[in-house]
Amino acid sequence: MQLGRGFVASLFKNKAEFIKERKALIQKQIDEIVANLFVETINNKPNCVLGLATGSSPVGIYKNLVKAYQEKK
Repeated sequence: MQLGRGFVASLFKNKAEFIKERKALIQKQIDEIVANLFVETINNKPNCVLGLATGSSPVGIYKNLVKAYQEKK
């Protein structure tokens, strides 16, 4: 049996749900990557100045930063 995009898409109720889930996964990965870049920058230059955005867009990044802080990264 060959597993392709059609198979994966069939696991969801419809194409819109599949796209929504895929976007959420991609956003989660982007949030983790950006947070890791922040952590790396802060660790390499502890006195760096960060300009952080407000609103709901960066919330995932901030959650990952809190997690990294709690894990003492």
